Amino acid sequence: MESPARSKGSFLEDDDALSAEEKKESPSPSAEDDTSVADDTSLPLVSSLEEDIDLENVDGAIISNAKSFDDTKEEEDDNGDNVAGVTTAKPCPRWAEVLSTPSNAAVFTPTADINSLKQNMHGWALKNAYDRTKVLSRTGKNCSQFLHDIANLNNELSNAMTKLLPALESAAAGTPLDNFSTEMNSCVMSFATQTKEMATSTQNDIARPCYDYSVNLVEEGAKIYSRYSEIRSKCAQTRKDALKMRQRCEVGVKDAEGAAQALRNARLAKQQQHDRKASGEIATPVISPTQSKDEVDVDNGDTESSLDEALRRYGTTHGLVKNCEAISRALADIDASEKKYVELVEAENNAVTMAQDMERQALDAAQQNEEKRVLFMIGSLERYLQTTKEALDKMALDVTVETLEVDLDSKLELPAPSVPSTIFKKSPRRLRTTSDDSGPSINETKLLNLPDVLAETRDTMKSLIVRQSARLKALKLISSFNEGIATALETFAANLQARLESDGFAGKRDGKKSGPLGQLLKKTEGENMLSAWIVVIKALKVNAQLARDASKQVRGGNSELYKVLLLADKEIKALSDGDEVRWKVLCDSAKGESKAKLKHRQLLTDLEKAKARLSTLEDDNGPDSTNEQKVNPPPSMNKAMGKMFAILPGGGEDVMNKMLTPQQRQAVVMEQLKEVETKEAKAAELVSAATKAKSQAINTYTTEANKSALKNKADERRIWELMQESLLCAADAVNRFRQCEVNNVAGQLNELKTYVEGSVLNDVTSWTQNTEKRFDDHRARFVPAAGENVPDSFDTGYTLKVHRIDCTEVKKYIEKVLSDENVEECITNSESAEVESTPTATKVAAEDEDKQKLKQLPDVPKDPIIDKMEPIFSKTLKGVSIETYYEKGWSDKINPLYRPWLERKGSFDVSVSDWETSDEGFVNSWSGEKYYQKRVVKFKFKRTTHLYIGPPIAGVTQTQYCYKDGDDKCVLQMTVEMDGIPYSDVFAVEVRWSARRVGTDDISIDAGVFVRFIKSSM
Repeated sequence: MESPARSKGSFLEDDDALSAEEKKESPSPSAEDDTSVADDTSLPLVSSLEEDIDLENVDGAIISNAKSFDDTKEEEDDNGDNVAGVTTAKPCPRWAEVLSTPSNAAVFTPTADINSLKQNMHGWALKNAYDRTKVLSRTGKNCSQFLHDIANLNNELSNAMTKLLPALESAAAGTPLDNFSTEMNSCVMSFATQTKEMATSTQNDIARPCYDYSVNLVEEGAKIYSRYSEIRSKCAQTRKDALKMRQRCEVGVKDAEGAAQALRNARLAKQQQHDRKASGEIATPVISPTQSKDEVDVDNGDTESSLDEALRRYGTTHGLVKNCEAISRALADIDASEKKYVELVEAENNAVTMAQDMERQALDAAQQNEEKRVLFMIGSLERYLQTTKEALDKMALDVTVETLEVDLDSKLELPAPSVPSTIFKKSPRRLRTTSDDSGPSINETKLLNLPDVLAETRDTMKSLIVRQSARLKALKLISSFNEGIATALETFAANLQARLESDGFAGKRDGKKSGPLGQLLKKTEGENMLSAWIVVIKALKVNAQLARDASKQVRGGNSELYKVLLLADKEIKALSDGDEVRWKVLCDSAKGESKAKLKHRQLLTDLEKAKARLSTLEDDNGPDSTNEQKVNPPPSMNKAMGKMFAILPGGGEDVMNKMLTPQQRQAVVMEQLKEVETKEAKAAELVSAATKAKSQAINTYTTEANKSALKNKADERRIWELMQESLLCAADAVNRFRQCEVNNVAGQLNELKTYVEGSVLNDVTSWTQNTEKRFDDHRARFVPAAGENVPDSFDTGYTLKVHRIDCTEVKKYIEKVLSDENVEECITNSESAEVESTPTATKVAAEDEDKQKLKQLPDVPKDPIIDKMEPIFSKTLKGVSIETYYEKGWSDKINPLYRPWLERKGSFDVSVSDWETSDEGFVNSWSGEKYYQKRVVKFKFKRTTHLYIGPPIAGVTQTQYCYKDGDDKCVLQMTVEMDGIPYSDVFAVEVRWSARRVGTDDISIDAGVFVRFIKSSM
């Protein structure tokens, strides 16, 4: 039997299991995972499916009490509009209103990294909806494959029925069942044709569109989420650019402050040089040692002069143009950076607004797609049932029953035999003399001098045997036809049942997991959609049961034919052999009579001859010759002499006349006469016995032939009627199967309409409400409590706010330098020309000091257990923290690394369990350490060297333990056990990955291996 899980030519031949991406992104039932995309609406439905899908006690009631559609409709009217407990559709809240991300906390900003598990909170519901779309697409594909496979089973049933039609036509041709078989053929042909049309329509008009829709669903979801992701990336980038520009402003302030200090140092150096000049030894300096305050005081001088003009004038006056130009450039860079910073903050705010709008649009589009999907899926189920009902209604399965016209006295026209009879082989001369005979048996009867009526009896028996043989052939073909129908229905029922069981919809509960479709429906679909599927599954289960019952009914009607078939061959063989034996006995008796009569006629001739010779001798010898004295030989001698003379030419008359006396000749002839008379008497007795045997054989043959003819007349009508009854039983079984299936489908279709009319949209509402609650609970952890003071920062917030860099102190300092006030007081060392620290410089120095302290954090010590192992590698990663290393390497929360890596390396059948956590911890037996996370990894790989021992495939089981100590250390210890390789039970391999912090921003990773022997290999 073909595997029922998936038929040939299925949609999912190349998509046979969930991909790694779908598995990692499929809903997780863990309540502790805040970012899980589990569909909470599915959780209360598991028990519902288990209860509703078990139809063991429902099938009998539905089948035995199959109600008509009208009856079901009346009950529905009595029960009101609320059928099956399903209410009308409730209005679903707009996802854009209830699931959009709030803007009341910085944690929800769309500028966060979209790939970050902890920082990304914007679009949480949209991501859940998109991830759910992937699983729903997979569910839709499995649903379409399921319907496609059901259609294949109907197609196979149609083909099996169609193949049976030639056998029935051949069996009934020229028989009393000819007309009835034509109607039966039409009945089966109608059933097969409509079943095939139903299968074709299901595949082309329902399953294929459902599959295509499921593919388009995830593609549309990907497009929507991709557009949203692009806006998110733009948000993140604009925030980075704005903060980078603000940082540039800070750098500009530092540069301006440094340039001002350089200007003051240069001015002081020139002042000191001027003071050291001797009287008249050095030319008068270009600039005066002191400058009036009115010349440079930008605050008290011309209000229209700017700081730049003051710097130019100061540089020209004191010969410090380059120093003043450096300050001007720094100030211009500050102004330009600040202006660009303000523009970028505004661009970031606009991008955030665009992200908000895009999220709402994406949620609206996702909601519309989900509502369309639900209606499309429920419509597909309705179209499937409606297609089935229409095909059943079109079937013309009524058969007219008429009395069979069985001509019991008709004779079959048999062709003349091309070879002589097997009993007598006649010569060509005899064949020529009997060439004008009118029948096959008349030749034998004329040849054997039998009555012509025996020829008619013999031909009747031959005809009888031929009729029985033809009837037996028809009997076998019709029985085979009925068995074919029963087998087709039984195979259909078994395959349908197996297909349902493979997806977890039928069978005994043995604790095993549900099949792919049943499991997906439980996880992803809502209550109403699941109930709608249960309606279809009920219809299919009843369909399978009806097919089984129809098969039993056909076999029940065929059982009488089986009983006849058990003895039919033996009866025909006994009849044929008995007729041949009796006919041979009759022919042998006729042949014996002919021989006896022929021999008797010869002896009568010899007797006449002997009497004639004796009379002649008596006339020659005279009346007195008998009185003469004579010496007669003994009788024995006379007999011997008679035999001797009889072999001579002419009967030995001439020899006897010469050798014997007349008296002696007369004695010999008299002895011969006595002998002939004795033989003639015996031959007459044999003729009488042969005639009696022939008469007895004729009577026996005639009597048995008459008995056989009478029995055949009684059996022939009964058997033909029995064949008609079996065919009628098969037709009735198929018709009852159709009628019950019509009632079944009509009832289920009536129940399904309650979901089609809108209540199925309640599933979308339920999912929306549950997701909204989960979202509220989730974001409540991150939103500050009411009244809590949230510090305002330039680099945080839902959107950035302009935090300008305060340049007042720097400008005051520049003005102070330009006014030459207290220049001497700022000098602490004339050699280095250091100046007093400004407030900005003091702040920067403090920050640098803090960073220096962080850089001076001691390295985390090396893992001592690594020293006990054989080193694999040791590597330092720059700019990577322990948290990042754990999240991206081992946590599997965002993008799993370990499983895809194993698959890329050629491993297969890879299974990676979720991390188990325990407050008490898990103890590794080798290292003795306590870990707080544990998982099991299993996979297989193809061995590259077999060492002439073991299978080509080896299996590996890794028990992985993990603990993380803040941002200082992360250790992963794995115990590796293998099978399929030599001595794999003798050892285990311990592998250790130890990551530790080095400095502030780097980590060092050490990996080692140790072979632990479990037992001795001796």
